Amino acid sequence: MENKQNLIKILSENEVARIKAEEMLREEIRKNLNPEKKGNKALSFFNTPFGLLIVSSILLGTLGKLASEKWDQIKTKNQVRKEAIRHLSELDERIFQISYFKERAMTGDKIYFSNGIVAIKRGQPGWYYPIFSDFKDAQIQSILYWLKMNVEDGKLSDTAIKSIQVLNTDVNNICDFKLVDQCIKNLNDYKTLCLEKVSEE
Repeated sequence: MENKQNLIKILSENEVARIKAEEMLREEIRKNLNPEKKGNKALSFFNTPFGLLIVSSILLGTLGKLASEKWDQIKTKNQVRKEAIRHLSELDERIFQISYFKERAMTGDKIYFSNGIVAIKRGQPGWYYPIFSDFKDAQIQSILYWLKMNVEDGKLSDTAIKSIQVLNTDVNNICDFKLVDQCIKNLNDYKTLCLEKVSEE
C-alpha cells in the first residue's frame, strides 16, 4: 500500500491522468476485441444447478414421452398381429369348409352342397362352425377386407375379394365348380401371403 502511495507521490498528476487514460483505453479496446456474446449469459445459466435441473427435466420428459409412444406402437402392432392370426385362422377354416362342400357336391347332392358353399361365404349360421364365436355371422368378404386394411393390400387381396364376390349359385341353385376351385386357390394364395407378412413382423 505504501509503495502505491509513494509511487503516486513521485508521479505527477499529469502522469497519473495519462496512465488512467491509457488503462481506460486498453479496457475499451479489450471490450471491442472481445465483445460479450448474448448467448454466453444463457449458456452460463445452464451451468447453474437450477439450469441443469430444467435441462434434465426437459430431456427426461422428452425421452419418457418417446419411450411411451414407442411402447404404444409395439403394443398396437402386437394387437393387430394377434387379430390378424385370428382372422387368418377363421379364413383357413372357411376355405377348408368350402373345399369339403365342393368335394361332397361332386359325389352327392349338388344343390344342397352348393347352397352350403354360398352359406359359408355369407356367414350363415348352421352351415359351419366358426373357430371364434365373434365370427359366427361374419362373411368371408368382411374377413378379407379386414386383412386387406391391416395386413396386405395388393393385387392378391383384390383378386381374392373379387373371386368370393362372384361365388354364387346359378338359376338351378348349383355353383360353377370351376369358379369354386379358382376361389379356393385365390383365397389360399392370399392367406399364404398374409401369413408371410404376419410372420415377418
